[in-house]
Amino acid sequence: MRKSHISLVLALTATAAVSTPLAAQAATFDYSRVENITARPIDSDHVLNFFGDPSDNQGFTGFSNLDFTAPDRGHLEISKNAPGNPAAYYTTGRPRSPEEPATGATRSTSLNDVTGFSNFFSYLNDNSISLSTIGLSYGQKSDRDFTDTWNLGEDKLGQDWFASPDSNLEERIYRANPDDVEIFISYEDTKIINFGYSDFYTIFDYGDSLGVTDDFDAILTDPFTADIVEGLDPF
Repeated sequence: MRKSHISLVLALTATAAVSTPLAAQAATFDYSRVENITARPIDSDHVLNFFGDPSDNQGFTGFSNLDFTAPDRGHLEISKNAPGNPAAYYTTGRPRSPEEPATGATRSTSLNDVTGFSNFFSYLNDNSISLSTIGLSYGQKSDRDFTDTWNLGEDKLGQDWFASPDSNLEERIYRANPDDVEIFISYEDTKIINFGYSDFYTIFDYGDSLGVTDDFDAILTDPFTADIVEGLDPF
């Protein structure tokens, strides 16, 4: 199974990170090999760890147009040891997935650990609020078409993605109109924190074999802001 890591960087007074649990490959991955993406994971004393398990109807969806002649069909993977499949042209969280029937998902991930953020953690404990009731989601806004989510644009080699048959790495940049998409934290079904926009930078390492057990991918962002949703009732 491919190991995935997502690192979202918040532009707060104190440097902070929002991430999924770091896989072993992520901890040892040499980011100096990445030549076209400048975003990097950060070390921080303030970390919110989220995890989305597909068995809990969480996670994200990557998809493309099934018409192979369409501009949003997704390029074919060309990196060394890549399976040669069409790349996912679009990416969105499970709640906004275009699957039919609808997934019924309410979030992309759930909070499972907090490092730092002592006031936030104390508030949760003092009010008997379970970490699992806090979710992180992303995707096109609810009133937008699913094709408005983060995507590969012109899907042009050397611009939107970078790969070579001589390297087992692939780098992709997923972009969207900031007005069409959102990243946010929710309490149960209520949105409580909105994040600013960032491109998504995806790195694929297809490993030293044709199998997937040594594959690794990471999704990184630029720093972005966090704003509390106005008009909220106390928990």
